[in-house]
Amino acid sequence: MNNTDDSAFLHTFTLLLLGLTAVGIIAFILAGAVADRAESEQPVERGELERTKPAGNINNQENSIKVASIGSLNPAEIGQEQPLLVESEKLTENITKKPVAKLERTGEEVYSQACSLCHMAGVAGAPRYADKDAWAPRVNKGLEPLYANAINGYVGEAGVMPAKGGRPDLSDKEVRDAVDYILNSIKN
Repeated sequence: MNNTDDSAFLHTFTLLLLGLTAVGIIAFILAGAVADRAESEQPVERGELERTKPAGNINNQENSIKVASIGSLNPAEIGQEQPLLVESEKLTENITKKPVAKLERTGEEVYSQACSLCHMAGVAGAPRYADKDAWAPRVNKGLEPLYANAINGYVGEAGVMPAKGGRPDLSDKEVRDAVDYILNSIKN
């Protein structure tokens, strides 16, 4: 090859690169224009803005905010407003609260929600529900040790019983009621 061939190649290669660059720039500009047009012409569903707006407004004044709340399960108090005071400078909240009454579950509910998992299948040595023979040695020791094992847990030769059936949210009374429910299944 000579210098003429090299210069012709470089000239052709430069023109090709410039042409491809121009095509790329034009394609980029057209893609941006098409995207902008598609975005601006996209239909907005009626009510979409209403459904997606924030639920409340920020209170940046020093006024109290009234909060409707169920303070207890007393029907006379449902829907009463309780003050919520927000101090904007200190960023602290003083909330007036009333204790919420906790509804106790029955022995049958506790059994079905917590105990049945092990006592239906006999998991970890658990005596099966309504199995008189399996429950007899435990009942013969007395109800108080049975309640204590159900509440505090038990690990021994007879098996493993997690405290409150692994449900720390249960009250001692609920656990006792569940034990009574199970024991009623073995009575004639």
